[in-house]
Amino acid sequence: MNSFINNKPVIRSIAIFLENKSSVREFIDYYYSTTAILNDLKNTLEKNGYKVFTKRIVFPHISVDIRKKIIEEIDSSRDILVSIGYSGFSDIERELVIESTVKGFYTALYGLWIKPVEYVKQASEIIHRISSIEPFYASRLAVCFHREFVESPYFPDTVSSGVESIGLSFLLPRHIIMYLRGNNSIDKYPLVFRKYLDELEFIIRETTGFKNVFFDFSISPWMDNSVVDLVEEIGFKFLEPGFNYGILMLNELIGKLVELSRESRGFNEVMLPYAEDYRLIEAGGRGCLKARDLILYTSTCVAGPDMIVVPESIEKLAKYMLDTYSIWVFKKKPIALRAIPVSNKPGDSVDLGKFGKVYVIDY
Repeated sequence: MNSFINNKPVIRSIAIFLENKSSVREFIDYYYSTTAILNDLKNTLEKNGYKVFTKRIVFPHISVDIRKKIIEEIDSSRDILVSIGYSGFSDIERELVIESTVKGFYTALYGLWIKPVEYVKQASEIIHRISSIEPFYASRLAVCFHREFVESPYFPDTVSSGVESIGLSFLLPRHIIMYLRGNNSIDKYPLVFRKYLDELEFIIRETTGFKNVFFDFSISPWMDNSVVDLVEEIGFKFLEPGFNYGILMLNELIGKLVELSRESRGFNEVMLPYAEDYRLIEAGGRGCLKARDLILYTSTCVAGPDMIVVPESIEKLAKYMLDTYSIWVFKKKPIALRAIPVSNKPGDSVDLGKFGKVYVIDY
């Protein structure tokens, strides 16, 4: 057990959630002071044996005018990912969404539930416009399926509550597999993980002085650190009966982590983003995975229809969003969707920048 504890989990993201400010200048100065805090924290965590995958900053819900100024003045080419919060469906906001994502910022379309049939078409048009400029840019835009704002280290569907805080997410599949192989069960994994949480909270508060620290325990993949591999490790084959039950088992594990933590926020569910799990990508390349298969898994995970790479079709994507909306209405838990429509055919591969080569899948 002691040897396992020394194999610390990868921190997928450390995110600072900004408090509200009254002017653009205050926000800009605040942002740049926060980048220094993030860099110091990353260095301290890594000295203590934690690998940090990404650094992030999340703005609160701010006016269109302030958002415009922020994307003009902040350099988003740095190694810190920046979310400017939620965007609506007004004409001016739709154009700002496109400008923001092209310039490197993350945002999410919020309010779909107000006029679902009308807004899914608008959302599809926006996504197609962004992807036509550069497919990778579309990965910076999510479509939200929820009414309450979500505060999470996971991008792009997130916004700061306006109270300064630090949130962490983890890259857990391989870590859980390692534990499972040594213990033949994941039942006591949360008790072991609690030791990391105590240490992390201490390091964060000592390094930054922040009082508000929270965790999103969602189990998400990054390429060969695969959620599909993890579900299969606990006994349920991908694309075969029982896989949804395997996801449910992991969601129950997440629930235990939430119970043991002092503060959790965000999604706290299994995630299956297509372009971020090598097993999903491989299945797409073989033609045995379609976008509609991923939406079936949304019944038990938060991000089944996420990072899908599909053929261009404003109408099909809009209807796919309506299917996602239908599941949200019934499930009553937040769902986020990202889609990357391309001119290629199913089975073709496209270059998605940091995501590498990803196969196009049919609806």
